[in-house]
Amino acid sequence: MEVYLQGLPLGLSQASFQSSLQGCMTNLGIVDWSCQDPGRRDFGFVLFLNASDGTKFLQRFGAVRTETPRLFILGKPIFASKGKRAPDKLRIRHLKYQKDQKALAPSALPGDSSVALRLRGIDCGHLVVHPTDGNLVFVRQCNLECDHKAVAKFATRTLILRYDDGFRVDIPFATIEQMVIDESHSAATLILTEVPRFFAPGRQLTHLMENLDLSAYGWQNASRLPSRIRTTHLQGCPEHANYVAHCLVYRIRFWSQYQEFIQMLSNIKRREINPLIMFSFREMAALPGTTDFPSAFRAFVRRTDEIQATTTVPFVILFQVQALVRNNFVTPSVATEILNHLETSFSEAKRKKLPQPYSVKSFKLLFQKIPYPSPHIEPERLSSSGILRQLQEIETRQRSHTPLFTGLEKERSARQSWVLKAVVTPTRILLQGPDLETNNRILRKFPDFTDHFLRVQFSEEDEEDLFFNPNVSNDLILKRFENVFRNGIQVAGRVYGFLGFSHSSLRSHSAWFSASFFDKDGNLQSYITIIKALGDFDRIRIPARCAARIGQAFSETPFSIHLPDHRITQSYIPDIKSPDGQRIFSDGVGTISLEAARSIWGVLPKYGNWATCLQIRWAGAKGMLSLDTRLKGRQFCIRKESMEKFKGTDSADLEICGMSSQPLRFVLNQQIIKILEDLGVNESCFLRLQKLELDSLKAVTKTAESTSAFLRSQDVGSEADLAKFIKRLNKRKIDYRMDPFLRSLIESVVLRELRLLKHKARIPVRKGVTLYGVLDETGFLEEDEVYVTFENSGQSVRSPIEHNIQDGRITVTRSPALHPGDVQVAIQRTPPAGHPLRALRNCIVFSQKGERDLPSKLSGGDLDGDIYNITWDPDLQPKKLYFPADYPRMVPEGLNRPVTKEDMANFFVNFMKTDQLGIIANRHLVIADKKDEGTMDSDCLKLAELHSNAVDFSKTGAPVDVSLMPNYKPRFRPDFLSPAPLTKVYDFGEIDFLDPIDQREDEEEAAPNYLYYKSEKILGKLYRNVDEKKVWAGLHRPPLSGGPSVWDQLIGVVEKEIIDLGLSPLIHWETKRTMASILQDGYEDVIMDMQEFHSPNTTAGLSELEVFCGTIFHRSCKPTRRQRESSIKLRERISEVITWLVGELRSGRVDLSLGPSPDEPLVPPVPARVRAIELCLACVHVATERAHAKGLSAKNHRRGRRAGERMQSFRVVAGATLLRELDRYRFDVQEAARRQKKDAEAGGYVGLKGRRR
Repeated sequence: MEVYLQGLPLGLSQASFQSSLQGCMTNLGIVDWSCQDPGRRDFGFVLFLNASDGTKFLQRFGAVRTETPRLFILGKPIFASKGKRAPDKLRIRHLKYQKDQKALAPSALPGDSSVALRLRGIDCGHLVVHPTDGNLVFVRQCNLECDHKAVAKFATRTLILRYDDGFRVDIPFATIEQMVIDESHSAATLILTEVPRFFAPGRQLTHLMENLDLSAYGWQNASRLPSRIRTTHLQGCPEHANYVAHCLVYRIRFWSQYQEFIQMLSNIKRREINPLIMFSFREMAALPGTTDFPSAFRAFVRRTDEIQATTTVPFVILFQVQALVRNNFVTPSVATEILNHLETSFSEAKRKKLPQPYSVKSFKLLFQKIPYPSPHIEPERLSSSGILRQLQEIETRQRSHTPLFTGLEKERSARQSWVLKAVVTPTRILLQGPDLETNNRILRKFPDFTDHFLRVQFSEEDEEDLFFNPNVSNDLILKRFENVFRNGIQVAGRVYGFLGFSHSSLRSHSAWFSASFFDKDGNLQSYITIIKALGDFDRIRIPARCAARIGQAFSETPFSIHLPDHRITQSYIPDIKSPDGQRIFSDGVGTISLEAARSIWGVLPKYGNWATCLQIRWAGAKGMLSLDTRLKGRQFCIRKESMEKFKGTDSADLEICGMSSQPLRFVLNQQIIKILEDLGVNESCFLRLQKLELDSLKAVTKTAESTSAFLRSQDVGSEADLAKFIKRLNKRKIDYRMDPFLRSLIESVVLRELRLLKHKARIPVRKGVTLYGVLDETGFLEEDEVYVTFENSGQSVRSPIEHNIQDGRITVTRSPALHPGDVQVAIQRTPPAGHPLRALRNCIVFSQKGERDLPSKLSGGDLDGDIYNITWDPDLQPKKLYFPADYPRMVPEGLNRPVTKEDMANFFVNFMKTDQLGIIANRHLVIADKKDEGTMDSDCLKLAELHSNAVDFSKTGAPVDVSLMPNYKPRFRPDFLSPAPLTKVYDFGEIDFLDPIDQREDEEEAAPNYLYYKSEKILGKLYRNVDEKKVWAGLHRPPLSGGPSVWDQLIGVVEKEIIDLGLSPLIHWETKRTMASILQDGYEDVIMDMQEFHSPNTTAGLSELEVFCGTIFHRSCKPTRRQRESSIKLRERISEVITWLVGELRSGRVDLSLGPSPDEPLVPPVPARVRAIELCLACVHVATERAHAKGLSAKNHRRGRRAGERMQSFRVVAGATLLRELDRYRFDVQEAARRQKKDAEAGGYVGLKGRRR
């Protein structure tokens, strides 16, 4: 039943409407109800799930205007009557869903659990060490006194400050490093890791635009004004603009009486806020040049410029000192003292011809040693003397590590460059690096000048993408970003100006800047000369397209081959087109000969050997090269029309972006599942595939065998042979689950997969594969025929790719798929033995025949590097097909002049503002679930077209017209899109779910508050079919206590085996104690560096668990694009580091892993393998001794590290390598004895019949 309420106060928010009625409903015993946002009207509606509840409400409060009112809201009389319209079906479904959720989660915090206090004032400043008594004191730089209506609300995850009739400050609890409570003054001092978010009411937009000349941004129509404006500082406090970037300590003062304040403290302890500290900071006046931030910062910048002009201190170290200040690690006055010391130290070293006193690496590690200012921190650690002492200790340790890491750094630097980075947020510019990142053409061209290039990220304060909310204007923030493009970034005497961006970096909102320099030949290199050297772009008059073409030089290309050195030649071949010439079947793919491919395989890493499809950049061309064994000599062929995007000048190097080194699994997602459902695939097929994966996950921790198989399938710790380590421990009667780190390692990966299965419908298809697409150059395949070829090596036991594909009908698609025609059926046809196509590996070969090429039918795909999903599971084959989409090509109007860098910069900012890709995809999912025809509904078909245009926006420059998006009720969403329960990582990687919250409390926060309903379609059924908490409860094992640890057991067992093998006289691990300590320190320094570098947030490092797994663990199961990208690079990096460490541990041995070789002796020299066992045993001993030591080491006292956390992974790698070497030694001895016995029985002996092994 729906009830109509008339006479509501104008401007009443839905949250206030709901809370005003809550008491009435509670008194009447009514639970299942909701109210509709009245907007700016004086009437509203209340919906009751049960009609009897509506009747009960009307009996108590019903009245018309001619009667005496019985209900009042904010003092206004309200007249209630039964509604005349039919209740909204989606609202009814939402109430039913909400009722079910309440039954499942009765422990949710009540809706009125927010804490609100009257706000007296806001002080902004910073904490410094007092110059005389050495205590930590608060320096107030500016303050805002609030009116009597101001309030501070502790909501679910955010502290919201409201003042002056609509101005607002949001401080997420996750950014509060510490909350220091001053009971005597009813104040809370917040030590923050990020700048708060500031907002002004929408009516202020016109005034703010006039001040900043923002008329070009629109909003001329007052009726279209947003409800809020994102600003860059406290409104009402203009001087705050001078301090907002650097002063992250806020003191919030309340009007509360003592008892009220104490009650507030007890309530906020339930919030996700770091431990509260009771302390009262003394206040100190801001002194010009020292504790006053602006004047001290100006003095610091002048001092930096003076030193940079003398070139005494290397620029990169000056960059890092600036980062210490800009990133709020030290105050400008402390940094100036550090600069003075550096100038003296480097001058003296230069005069005495000594090595540089401090390295860049040491400075990077220094960042991790400086704590946040806090009452519990010794103030001396924040002084220049304390910081310099830390720096000296790091440098001393680094010098002892240098010989060990030479090989690791040399191997990486061959395909990577040291890159400086900056992060531009709405209020500040953070500096990072230098860090090793994958090479591109520009960096490869100037290897000795990479510090003149700056990778710049434009982001939110937490370094994620700028938050989009249709009710909030970001125009002021985007104007700030424009100014950075226009004016550049000044760092240590250099000005970095905009240079360009790649297609992928545009998507991630990052660009390259550069500072002018003279190259090794004395030529001035600036924007003009660098871009001109790439090729001719004057004929490209569309800014987006010009930027995309220049961006090819900024694409990451980890490998490159100098063609003249290998005598490889290049030629052009024509494109293959449809009979009418309108479609290019060979769009983006060329060919390469076997001899040329062999030359390239020689420069690729081991996993890239024999890759027959290469994604390349060459001069102005881009795309794929596929092996054609019919080509003679060393050559590759480019298709001029489809591959050459501009006339490039540098044609001597062939750059490799990717390769078909191995097949990828085909994993279903929500979009593909919905299309397949609409095409007639039975829901039982999806449920069957989901059950296979779910049962597999449930079994992971039951046996060592299943755990080992799971680790192999996830490729976790494979470089250390972690999967076999679990089995080797089990063979020795040691349960890995007794170790908190090992147990949490496996459980965290299981939880990640479990949550993706439930919340993203990520279901592996065993009869499926994902491959690069190439063209049949031979003409063997007929129309709609394909040839799928892939290798089965290295597939996981837990979720394998079944290599049983037969000729016949298969299903082909490509992500993202939104149009029902994006899924098609093709005919698999295998060429006869000896055919040229049989030489290809790990690709799908498409036919060159027919009216239209198949790739273009699949989400507008081509062959320049796109990957395709293939399945031969008959149950997944559509029962019907939909005609593929065929959208007209968007050709925006070009300029009447050459494109300038200002045009491209403006396009970059406009892209950030108008990119609608994610919004369209989500809306498509919602409407497809609501409409009976699903993805075939006209609204979904329109969204699919808009999505295609949005994908091309980065290349065409034509934004999507949002007015064309179908109207729908955006607040209602199906349950499978509801947020996942939050999780938290505790000490030693322990993971658990957090208590649920009442989402109604978040209505005033930044995120939209959606209403969910129970979906009856397949995605809803799959979602509800996985009870993640129940499965987790069955998997998660509480920490076991009592008895010897895994490592004490391991040491005991290994020492017994050493005795049994007769190795005791040869192994003296104590002699390797120093080497083990150096290895552990060095490895853990690298891990710490990765914790900072790969974290999406500068101020919050990753956990060791995340680094070792190679995955950033997102507590809401919805990792951002930036987190996904960071995870990919993190996995590559940890693989390199563990491989290096294992190599050091096994140094001196002969590897028999590839089987016997007639040129090698039967048994490797015993001392080499024994030395490896000896060193590994020493490493396990040393790491275990350190783990047993009480308290945190100095190394672990750093920002973002949880109390009590110790690094654990070093001894995991050492222990795994120890058992591996021990088992191999035993095998070698047994094999030698077996061969000797066999030779003796044959009447011969080893060595007489030639070399044997």
